[in-house]
Amino acid sequence: QLHYLAANYSSQENHCSLIRSGVLECPNRCGQTYKSTGNLNRHLRYGCGAPPKFKCIICEKAFSRKDNLKTHMIIKHKMVTH
Repeated sequence: QLHYLAANYSSQENHCSLIRSGVLECPNRCGQTYKSTGNLNRHLRYGCGAPPKFKCIICEKAFSRKDNLKTHMIIKHKMVTH
């Protein structure tokens, strides 16, 4: 399976290297790195390999997260969404 949570870093070697470096790398080898397991887990759930679920009604740009679509609408189209 492509997606799994950062908590699945079970080997002692991986755990120690993550603590020493202070950086969590995406286990799917996409190149993304994170400072917290929460952000890595969010990436694994909604970003890495997941198809975009939210589409801008104006320009049709697609986003995997609703908060990113909302930010896009405010910045690019000067619209406030609810």
